[in-house]
Amino acid sequence: MALRGWSGSQLTLGAINTGGNTHADFFRGTLEEVRIWQVARTREQLLDNLFTRLKGDKKDLLGYWPFDSASTTTSAADHSLRGNHLDLGTGTSRPTVVQSTAPVSTDTAAVRSALATPFHRTISAPPAAAEYADLQYTAAGEAFGVLKRCYSHIKDSAWNLTTGYKVGDLVSEWVSQIQFDPQLIGYIEGAPPSRPRTSPARPPPPNPPAAPVSPSSRRTPSPPPSPLIVNGASTLPSTSPRAPRSTRTS
Repeated sequence: MALRGWSGSQLTLGAINTGGNTHADFFRGTLEEVRIWQVARTREQLLDNLFTRLKGDKKDLLGYWPFDSASTTTSAADHSLRGNHLDLGTGTSRPTVVQSTAPVSTDTAAVRSALATPFHRTISAPPAAAEYADLQYTAAGEAFGVLKRCYSHIKDSAWNLTTGYKVGDLVSEWVSQIQFDPQLIGYIEGAPPSRPRTSPARPPPPNPPAAPVSPSSRRTPSPPPSPLIVNGASTLPSTSPRAPRSTRTS
């Protein structure tokens, strides 16, 4: 099988192109899920797409040939984004389509149809499935998201967990920071504090001058009261009222 529109020496699968349309050293076996990438793949990326069809993630894919019955009628159709279809050849160089026994399905390798394959066993309880998000990094350090599925079942009184099946790619977008369960610790009442302002000290105000006193407003002290002479004895008049007294004279 050679790339259509290219010379046979560009890419040939399953044989060696010896020139023109002649081939030699044919591959004795089956081919399925052939993928050619232009970048290095991490170990986790290889395991995510090991036993299943490729889902998304075709940006760096140069060629993808699943070799199923629908893609091998006239040529081997390329399922990448580049359309590198393969010519199947004619006569003895044309490969034969056979039923594949490769462990490639639409689910994880541990989950198989009990009616289609003999690789099945009984379990002690119904299985359970759950899907979860997984953050990964490419070989270049770029982050991307993957949606995965896991299965659990009980076999011989033991719990078995099967993880890692890739369901598809996720779009990673930065939204914002999120706070969970905010709590009020305290609060401040009133205006926020401000920086103190300093100013140069001012001298105290001078004492007001004394008001002038006019001569008419000055009070002249009254002279002391003159004594009264009664029967040769002197006495001062009382300033408070007293009861009248009688005196006798000889």
